[in-house]
Amino acid sequence: MWQQIEASPLTARVRNAMHFQVKARGAKARTLENAFEYDWRLWTVPELTDAITEAGFASVEVYDRLGDALDGDGNLYVKPIDDGLPSEVSFVVYVVGRR
Repeated sequence: MWQQIEASPLTARVRNAMHFQVKARGAKARTLENAFEYDWRLWTVPELTDAITEAGFASVEVYDRLGDALDGDGNLYVKPIDDGLPSEVSFVVYVVGRR
């Protein structure tokens, strides 16, 4: 399980943890609390796009999903976000730099 322990909108620092429940054959299930802990600064999408541009990429696109369609040859078709980011409390975006 992924848990957001704390988040600060003022500093953009977040602290997250992963917990696991494991069961060995014939044994009682055991929970591993805080098996992995992360303390990091969450970059904003504009900060990421600026950094990618400064790194020399020719263009930057932001996607809010993996793909819209997959053709018979395995080519993925997706459109970048052009009208703002999702408004949900929690969301994932993909920031892609192209050379």
